[in-house]
Amino acid sequence: KTIDEDINIWTLVKEKEMLKRLVILSLNWIVITLSFYGLSLSSARDENLFVNVASMAAVEMPAYILCVLIIKLCGRRTLLIFCQCLGGLSCISAGLVPPTPPPTHKGR
Repeated sequence: KTIDEDINIWTLVKEKEMLKRLVILSLNWIVITLSFYGLSLSSARDENLFVNVASMAAVEMPAYILCVLIIKLCGRRTLLIFCQCLGGLSCISAGLVPPTPPPTHKGR
């Protein structure tokens, strides 16, 4: 038997480290997907569905090209870590912003 014959789908469950990675990456994938769709759906500014889809596509297409270039420059893992930290800090800071701006005192 060779090593390739021993590796199959059940290796993910049998090996403790592989199972841990599978669970972490699966949860990460679910969170990223739900966040993306939530942000995409809440960014609709116009009542026209076609305008909304066109505006989302206009933003996404340059982003995909930019991602490919950045991945070639610094690597997938570095980009993923940076974007995950930036997204997490953005969500935390958005929760700290008050819903209404404080009143300004003019004329003092």
